[in-house]
Amino acid sequence: MNNINSAFKCIVLIATVWMLLPAVLAAQDWAWMHGTRTINERGIYGTLGLPDSLSTPGSRSGAFTWKAKDGTFRLFGGNTRIAGLVIHVYNDLWKFDANTNLWTWMHGPDSVDDPGQYGTRSMSSAANVPPGREAGVSWVDRNGNLWMFGGSKETTSGLGTDYFNDLWMFDAERGEWVWMHGSNKVDQNGVYGTKGLPNGANTPGSREGSVGWTDLLGNLWLYGGRGVPFSQITFNDLWKFDAVQKTWTWMQGDDNTNKLPVYGTLGVPASGNQPGGRFSATAWSDSEGNFWLFGGMSVEGSVTYKNDLWKFMPSTGQWTWVHGPKETNIAGVYGMKGVPDHANVPGARRNSVGWTADDGMFWLFGGEHYDSKSGRFHLQNDLWRYDPRNNEWTWIAGAKEMDEKSQYGIRGIPSTGNAPGARKAAAAWAHNNSEFWMFGGLGYTEMLAGFTNDLWRISTFVNNADRVDEPRRDVSLSLIGSEPFSKRFTISCRASGNQSFLLEIRDLHGRRVHLLTEGIGAPEERIFVWDASAMPPGVYFCCLHVGEIMKTMKILLLR
Repeated sequence: MNNINSAFKCIVLIATVWMLLPAVLAAQDWAWMHGTRTINERGIYGTLGLPDSLSTPGSRSGAFTWKAKDGTFRLFGGNTRIAGLVIHVYNDLWKFDANTNLWTWMHGPDSVDDPGQYGTRSMSSAANVPPGREAGVSWVDRNGNLWMFGGSKETTSGLGTDYFNDLWMFDAERGEWVWMHGSNKVDQNGVYGTKGLPNGANTPGSREGSVGWTDLLGNLWLYGGRGVPFSQITFNDLWKFDAVQKTWTWMQGDDNTNKLPVYGTLGVPASGNQPGGRFSATAWSDSEGNFWLFGGMSVEGSVTYKNDLWKFMPSTGQWTWVHGPKETNIAGVYGMKGVPDHANVPGARRNSVGWTADDGMFWLFGGEHYDSKSGRFHLQNDLWRYDPRNNEWTWIAGAKEMDEKSQYGIRGIPSTGNAPGARKAAAAWAHNNSEFWMFGGLGYTEMLAGFTNDLWRISTFVNNADRVDEPRRDVSLSLIGSEPFSKRFTISCRASGNQSFLLEIRDLHGRRVHLLTEGIGAPEERIFVWDASAMPPGVYFCCLHVGEIMKTMKILLLR
């Protein structure tokens, strides 16, 4: 009788899922994966170098991030408030493994406001560690080494800001920091040299809020930021660092500050175009090696937040104004959720997080918006996708409204009701083709606003069936039978058109657990059987890819 009841329960649950789950998802649901639901939490460090389910970085914003060659995530530094009004900085280094959902404390102290130790330039040492900081820029080189430049911290008095212009590398093989370039003192002016000529003496000035890219040759690039002599100084200079020769080259822009943009003609590259001085923008790279820049904050006589989109082509050295308004402090145009439109545009903002998916789409989450009418600053939790081929933004998820609180749900379980609260300066990584992970930031938990240390995951499965440059195709996916005792599920898929196709099973973490079929020339209708007898109980997704269309069904497997 128990077996019959279990079988009936399995059948009913699966049937219920099919009735409730949309066949095509613009994006999978958010899942709260780790960390706390409160603000201003201290870290749990555990044992240096050993992963632990209890270990977690403390609440912070403005941390540096990398993705290592082994696919794990790295996080360094950031700022926080532990008690009272004092802002502190970290210089600890963490590793997160998305396959095990475990944090590991890798390097640096388990305390705040550490002064660091520079050691000897270009010499690695176990004792070296950068001083605590936030809001710099980071890269990964071809050898998997982690690089970071600049950033800032509050002065000892708490009444001002110290800016850095030091360049560091974390040697992935040795597990040691190396001070590579720049000064070991704060608030340094830049040494520009001659535009276009590398020189060992050249260096960008001390700053925070720059953006960075890595080109196809492995060079590190840096644009803009704000810094010395005070926080209302913004840069529009573009720099390149040769990691082999260890030299900076001033490539474009000005050696003075607060320059206004030169837009030129929308969509037309020109040598005179430039985005102007700005900081805390969002950056992406495309598959052709071009650099993209969105939004940020500038100083144009008052507080000015932007939502313009730019492209820089290293091959020509020209900027192109691609999308968005010239005007500042402009609200977003959302359109219909999930529907791309050239008129859509995220509102003006800074300190968003962005990443590039494997299909070449750019993604953007949250950030800080300034309402010029009320004079108030607000935080956002909207999720956007930009298609550089069609020059269209799509509002995917999150709220149009400002200052939304987190909806956590059950840890590890995605749900349509889940959502990270509005926030800025979070840490983010792309993973496994269509996954995005986000940690911390300054924003809202379910009750209060402050520094957070919650870790979130979303799978960005995209439905491109409505793209105007592709013919519509008849695509269907259905469960036509199940044998709950043997855990065998019969799946029917149907598609038309001579397209690439793939049918797979993924687990709750987005990992493929079984490939049913793949090839070219989508089947008119085919039947496949998934034998799940060796799989543990849980939620699984059957995913059908036809060209750029994806349809997804959920299967709940019980013992």
